[in-house]
Amino acid sequence: MSPHPPRLSRRRFLGYTAVFSGATLLAACAPAQAPVTAPQQPSGGAAPATPVPAGPRGSITYAAAGLSLGNIDPHNVFPPADFVTRVCFDPLLAPDERGNIKEILAASYRSLDQTTWEFKLRPNVKFVSGNPLTAQAVKWNFDRILNPENKLGVLARLPTPATVEAVDDLTLRLTTKTPDPVLPRRLFAVLIVDPAEGQKPTFSSNPGPLGGTGLFKITAYDPGRSVTLEAVTNSWRGTPKLAKIEVRSVPELGTVIAGLRTGDIDLTLLAADRVEDMVKAGLKNAQVPQPNIYLLWLASNRGGPLADRRVREAINLALDREAIIKELYAGAGKVASQYVGEDGFGYNPNLRPYPYNPQRAKQLLAEAGYPNGFAIDAEFLGTSLVLKGYQDASEGYLREIGIRLNITPSETNVFVQHILQGPRASIMSNGVQYGPAFDADFSLNWFSSKLQPPEIVIYNNPRFQQLFDASRAEFDSNKRRELLQQAQAVLHEDYASVPVMQPLDNYVHNPRLENFRPHPVGLGYADWLNVSVSR
Repeated sequence: MSPHPPRLSRRRFLGYTAVFSGATLLAACAPAQAPVTAPQQPSGGAAPATPVPAGPRGSITYAAAGLSLGNIDPHNVFPPADFVTRVCFDPLLAPDERGNIKEILAASYRSLDQTTWEFKLRPNVKFVSGNPLTAQAVKWNFDRILNPENKLGVLARLPTPATVEAVDDLTLRLTTKTPDPVLPRRLFAVLIVDPAEGQKPTFSSNPGPLGGTGLFKITAYDPGRSVTLEAVTNSWRGTPKLAKIEVRSVPELGTVIAGLRTGDIDLTLLAADRVEDMVKAGLKNAQVPQPNIYLLWLASNRGGPLADRRVREAINLALDREAIIKELYAGAGKVASQYVGEDGFGYNPNLRPYPYNPQRAKQLLAEAGYPNGFAIDAEFLGTSLVLKGYQDASEGYLREIGIRLNITPSETNVFVQHILQGPRASIMSNGVQYGPAFDADFSLNWFSSKLQPPEIVIYNNPRFQQLFDASRAEFDSNKRRELLQQAQAVLHEDYASVPVMQPLDNYVHNPRLENFRPHPVGLGYADWLNVSVSR
């Protein structure tokens, strides 16, 4: 194993590494509801059986560290940072645990031609407000998202829709600008809101309890700190067994660990090194791979050192990915060779991870005209404690070959806005989600030179663009897979950016939490209808 830069010791990193979040996530922590106690049995005879209370019961806390609950607008939050919105608002379609499409608010869908899709809505579905789900209501949601003046984050997931038409109360027709075989998978990102609630001036800052069709509703919100979710007893999918979920941002890992031990916290995501102690203490662990790649984005189309392929190759050879995973993530991850994992459509099995070779990296820098290295601006997500591991490691490894990063740490919402409106630095750390679609298109989209606004473009390669455009016009699955694999090969050979690892998540939870099974995309996609507490 190659030595780590001394400043990136495992002990120092693990002191503040806590929980999940490819790029962003939510957080939670609150006292659990006291168990219901049966009445005392009277003397002199047997007591009648006490009936089990009907309806939802019990409360759990969901805690995360270092992440802010600063934005819960369902049209402005990406997975996996959308647990709150996902359990309160439903999409037309969603992925199952293997990435297959399943109908949610849509009863069925079909392609009428290469640019027209038709969706039939489930009848008799109502928002918590009591208003019915209609095609007109769904159209309002698309109109809100597709309006660039609203600057909503979900718009980045919808590059092709052009017009949306409500044919009748339960029939919606969506026309795309160009053929888009990926469209049904893109719609996983679109959560449907009651227009009557969505048009309220306060909706973006606090959606409130009435606007969704989900299993839970938002009943309290302290921006940046906590959200309270309560069960909807007349949801179209049924009534949850769980009455309440407390979601709270917890800044310190020690607080999370202590809460797990005392039972004040029921569910969280922990780094792998912490799991063994928690299991020994009687807690449960459910592990699942993220459809996410941790990486460093390189803005190579803006001139400067990164425009030189040799410099980009040097940066990739400078990182010891195996050491990062083993020493900083306790082995809970896979070395990334590309921008989608083996579980994603379009994965190229022929691409191998870049080797760790700092001597060759220094040689490449010298050949590119930088024998003494150079300094360059970088923006890192300062609030994600898990990303901090590979961020710190990357900084140390790059310094070893002479590249000095001038790092600006950013809060989550600021960081996301810089991605959506145009990076402020030449290097950015991030986690690129190919979920919920489980499709390479979601990752490769960020390398397109056709992104809008133009300020967010970071890469320009005509051959890649040709293959990527062709994949978006190909409805034959086998041919589309081959095009995506070829596009990934171009990025690999051009050292377009720096894929580091595909992480594994560890959901540590109290044993009283029953029927809990995490979903690869995030907790918002898990089956919360049947989750319950034993006491």
